[in-house]
Amino acid sequence: MQLIALASDEGAMRLWATMPDGNPLNSPRVANPLLADGAANRPFTLTRAFSWASFGAGACPSETRVLGQTCVYN
Repeated sequence: MQLIALASDEGAMRLWATMPDGNPLNSPRVANPLLADGAANRPFTLTRAFSWASFGAGACPSETRVLGQTCVYN
């Protein structure tokens, strides 16, 4: 399973924050966007994510018990 969290401008898919850090941002809110100089409307790829190899059989991500799995940042 992989997870990326995003924050975007209201009414548009212009990203101003991602978790994990290091993904491209294209919002004018960002001081130094990675997609500057008119690239804000071009497609781009989010390449960084948190990932888990497996939750194990019968596991439910919404449960509060610890499953003993380690989150990997890639």
